[in-house]
Amino acid sequence: MYKINGYEAEKVESVTFSSLNLRENYIEEILRLNIDMLCDDEELRFFQNNVSMKRRLFILF
Repeated sequence: MYKINGYEAEKVESVTFSSLNLRENYIEEILRLNIDMLCDDEELRFFQNNVSMKRRLFILF
C-alpha cells in the first residue's frame, strides 16, 4: 500500500482490523456512516432498490 502526497508515493505497512483491535460492529458503523468508501451514489441507489424489491417479493410470498 502507498500513501500519495502530490507527486510522491510513500510505501506504508499494511494493517488489519484485528491488529487495530477494531470490532465488527465498529467497522460496520464506520462503513454505514461513510458508505461512499464502498460505492458512489448510483451504486447505492441500485443496492437500495434491490433490497426494497426483495422485501416486497418476500412479503408477497
